[in-house]
Amino acid sequence: MNGQTKIQLMLELKNKVRMGLNQAKKDTFNSVNTMQAKMNSLKFNFAKNSKEIAAEVPMIGSALKLISNPLTFTAAGILAIGKGIDYTTKKAADFNTEFRALSNLNLDKSKKEISSLQRMVLGTAFDKGFSTTQTVAGYFDVQSTTGKFGSEVRRIVEKQGEFANLMQANFNDYIAGTAKGMANFGFGADKLDEFNRSAYATVKVGVTTFDQLAKVQSVYAGAAASNNQTFDTANKLLALFTIKTKSVDEAATLTKSMFNDLTKDTTIKAFKKVGLSIYDNNGKIKQADTLMLELNKKFAGLDKDKKVVTLKNQFSGSEGLIAMIQAATDKSGQLQSTFNSFSDTKLDMDKTMELAKNDLNYKNEILRNKLNAMEIEIGISLLPLKTKIAELKLAAIDLVNTLTLGSNGDRNKGFTYANDKYAGLLQNAPAMNEKEFQTNLAEILLDIKQTERAWKNSDDWLGKQTKAITTAYLTKKEGLFGWNKVEAYLDFLKLPSGDTYAGMLTQLTGIKDEFIKTWKIA
Repeated sequence: MNGQTKIQLMLELKNKVRMGLNQAKKDTFNSVNTMQAKMNSLKFNFAKNSKEIAAEVPMIGSALKLISNPLTFTAAGILAIGKGIDYTTKKAADFNTEFRALSNLNLDKSKKEISSLQRMVLGTAFDKGFSTTQTVAGYFDVQSTTGKFGSEVRRIVEKQGEFANLMQANFNDYIAGTAKGMANFGFGADKLDEFNRSAYATVKVGVTTFDQLAKVQSVYAGAAASNNQTFDTANKLLALFTIKTKSVDEAATLTKSMFNDLTKDTTIKAFKKVGLSIYDNNGKIKQADTLMLELNKKFAGLDKDKKVVTLKNQFSGSEGLIAMIQAATDKSGQLQSTFNSFSDTKLDMDKTMELAKNDLNYKNEILRNKLNAMEIEIGISLLPLKTKIAELKLAAIDLVNTLTLGSNGDRNKGFTYANDKYAGLLQNAPAMNEKEFQTNLAEILLDIKQTERAWKNSDDWLGKQTKAITTAYLTKKEGLFGWNKVEAYLDFLKLPSGDTYAGMLTQLTGIKDEFIKTWKIA
């Protein structure tokens, strides 16, 4: 099976998954809600409905017979429901964290627009086989630099990201460089193909790489654009200077200073002295390569070195401008050849891209990224279901405690208190790192220890009443009727009884075990 066939199969699978998810989620939600409803109705009637409970929730019947801790067994059955979605929902949670920076960039947008943007990012990653992490960063760089949003950003990221991958350039550096180029030269997505051909020619003719070009382009882009020079002209001059300098950074600095000096009065007057104008017939500034070739013809017509020197000395300015004039003195034809080569090389780009697309490693990387994007998309769809599973776990704990503790009111108060206090613990456990897990575990262990201590020092209902009366009796009477004695009696009764502490301790222990198991499985 070739790479294209695999991609087609994956597309079919993705469409089927997308179509089936809504129905699957609806069915599962109904099942979970039904199970919760049955638990709620059965847990209050355990004594007279034990057979019905065993039939509706078979794992409970088995647990009561086979093991001493039915809570653990019941929770294990529900964990099996959630285990299958943990992998994709974990990926979805990680993606949501990465997406947060892009979301924060769009605080003025509606929730619906943000959701649409998230789907668009995932769509780009899947359709083009990009890394989701790199895709999010690409969207961020384009929007933050150009101010564009939505479909045009998608077009830019997809076009430039694919080009970067095919040319083995840094994905995000190239997209960020493109965004800066668009901001400086003021072109839109319709010019991206020309921009890429110019970059390709710069790398092939000059002494630089795509990664280096992406980083230095912003050095000279502003100076070039301010003098009505195109990105193609600017790149052409950079390529020329990289041949004559030690590094691409030095060449970029020369290119910038050359463009800064191009329209200075001294430069304009110098061109006039040699019989040239920096303006065309329409009054627009000529492109720098055109001026260089015109000046080159002037130098080529001089038969003596003295005349060449005299002509060169008409110009003064930065090192960049002098480097331009120096290059124009060429009589070997190298200048013309370099510029011709720059134009001709652009035609080879399509062939290079086609060859790269057939590279096996390139195809495999696309497949891996497509699978990852699909898993994240599924995980995002299942996140609400995972919340439901967490709710179901708590319902199971609540039920089993009712089965094992009976209907004693004070005990029910105890485990209800524990449930309320740690309601979000099981739900959040899969997303916790080890430090967060240990912190929460230490808190519940401390709570268990303090509850054990309180239970040992507490009394049952009768003992509590006796102590309350004793406390009231020993309280010094205040006023005619001594209402403070009544208040002392009532305040003492507000303290939890031994039965309440027993319920709390049992429930806390069960939640602790479930918390550890949930985190380890996740």
